[in-house]
Amino acid sequence: MQNSIWTLEEIALLRQYYRRMPAEELQALLKRSASAIRAKANSLGLSGDRPRPVSPVQWTDDELALLGKVSDAEVAKQKGVSLDIARRARVRRGIPAAVPVEWRRWTKEQIALLGTMPDASLGKMLGRSQPAVREQRIRLGIAASVPHTVWTSEMDAMLGSASDREISARLGVPYQAVKYRRKHLGIQATRKPHTPRDWPQEVIDRLGKVPDVVIAQQMGVDGSAVSWKRRKLGIAPYRKPAKMKAVKDRRGVPKWEYVSTLNQPEFYRAMSAHHQAVTGKPLTHATLSGLCMWSVSRLQKWFTPGSAQQPLALPVRHHIWLAVCHGITERDPG
Repeated sequence: MQNSIWTLEEIALLRQYYRRMPAEELQALLKRSASAIRAKANSLGLSGDRPRPVSPVQWTDDELALLGKVSDAEVAKQKGVSLDIARRARVRRGIPAAVPVEWRRWTKEQIALLGTMPDASLGKMLGRSQPAVREQRIRLGIAASVPHTVWTSEMDAMLGSASDREISARLGVPYQAVKYRRKHLGIQATRKPHTPRDWPQEVIDRLGKVPDVVIAQQMGVDGSAVSWKRRKLGIAPYRKPAKMKAVKDRRGVPKWEYVSTLNQPEFYRAMSAHHQAVTGKPLTHATLSGLCMWSVSRLQKWFTPGSAQQPLALPVRHHIWLAVCHGITERDPG
């Protein structure tokens, strides 16, 4: 039976994941029953209904229309999600795969490794995704690998001597557990070396606009201190302005990296201009329908300006670009 006494590490994990992790995964992580977790959460002021885990991915009708027409990998790439999310979206709707899926069976040796190390680490070892490893582990009722830390006086003495993340790496203890232990003992966090306490507003305004090393030299501090302050404020690092790239290739076809950044009216004008240059005819909705196989009514919803205009998903935009540019190029004798 699980010991009723909660360790500091378990409490830190409960605070971190109580409202973020599905109930069955949290039970496996802490190796405790749902009632025990709920009671401890109430005592810590974490009471209230746990939010039901829902998929943060929202699929438009146009994106769903691509499921089964192209590979799951292509859908995932265009949507900007993992292959596992794209596959599940298709399977839930009973849509057959465009490319046959090869299922890999779990061997006895692989199953024996579940729960012996973090899911991400095991996934890398076996060549599987972390969600696939986690799903198989939960399906078999195997608890996640959770190191239980026994704090010694020597370990406590290290707290505050460096950043919590550095101590976490040295001791091999989860970052949240180190942070909670330090606060529990009333030990102040270590400031970054050579980090000024006061940052002038004019310096903050320049963060991300010039290299960190330039600001560091002007302030007489380490470059790492400037980088730390910039990241703390959520400011992206300085990037050299990119040179203006050609918007067309050698054949005069608009490049995808250019047209993908245009808004919908600009995108349609670019496609129309290319069609006009090659065929000498305007690109009407009816003509575009014949090229890309989308209905005229659907195209009108995408390309008719006004409050009723519907957003054009990136995968659909890519499909139209291929249809217009590739189709015209093949018929162009030049």
